[in-house]
Amino acid sequence: MNNREKQKVSATAIGTCIMRATSYYEDSSYYKSDDFIAPQMISAGMKVAVKHKFLRNILKKAIFKVPGIYEYVIARTKFIDAVFNASLENIEQVVLLGAGFDSRAIRFKQQLENVKIFELDSLATQQAKLDKLQKMEVTVPSNVNYVAIDFNRESTAEKLAQANFQKNKTCLFLLEGLTYYLEKEAIESTMKMISDHCAQGSRLVFDYADAAIAKQIMNVDEEGIKRLQRDLAKAGETPDFLMEETIQDYLRKYNFSVIEEASSAELANRYFKQNDFLLNAQRFKLVSAVKR
Repeated sequence: MNNREKQKVSATAIGTCIMRATSYYEDSSYYKSDDFIAPQMISAGMKVAVKHKFLRNILKKAIFKVPGIYEYVIARTKFIDAVFNASLENIEQVVLLGAGFDSRAIRFKQQLENVKIFELDSLATQQAKLDKLQKMEVTVPSNVNYVAIDFNRESTAEKLAQANFQKNKTCLFLLEGLTYYLEKEAIESTMKMISDHCAQGSRLVFDYADAAIAKQIMNVDEEGIKRLQRDLAKAGETPDFLMEETIQDYLRKYNFSVIEEASSAELANRYFKQNDFLLNAQRFKLVSAVKR
């Protein structure tokens, strides 16, 4: 049984926020991202570290231990920001599953002012986020709804219904860094819910781990992968799900068609202009899809 929901605050949500905050202060345009909220959500000491180049470089070596993962998170943020921004026309509802410390409801608040937004995550992680925003004196837009959920044990459909989500609207669903930590049955249930609850033309954006590539990497760096798995297990967030089939076949079952799929090498070439940075994160892929 996955322990993600038992954590007081999601360790991966914190880690992703730290990486986004670090990226915001980078000098290089390749490494710099636009998440100006992330630096304000981390601790004061961590913020001092990410703002200064010397300390920032020490920090990256000390805590971003998986080669390529920092670059992957930067590329993922840029990719999803671009898809998110380009997909808002005619979108009536936005649903962020496993929202963590995502700041798009604030960063894109003007574009989203007429859109209902639903952020779903564990109660502890959501409360930590709201506490940070209150401390920052950031006003949460009135169209944002926070929905606490245990993805492996509770019904996403029921939780959304309780929050006055409306079926058969044109929606944008975002699952960023979520699928890795869910049981297969929970993901299938979530995908079916998405398909059943949104109108034709709705968008879906998520990332996943490719089973075939993950096994290849395991053979090359077995000890490194096992070390990562042990670290995640200590945080209560052991990865569960690997995609065993082509993404086209997988999404077809849920009436979605792939618009774009980007491998880590493609992301590296797009955002870093060379393909060696993300090779160690090559099991990850990003997908943008549309409801048929």
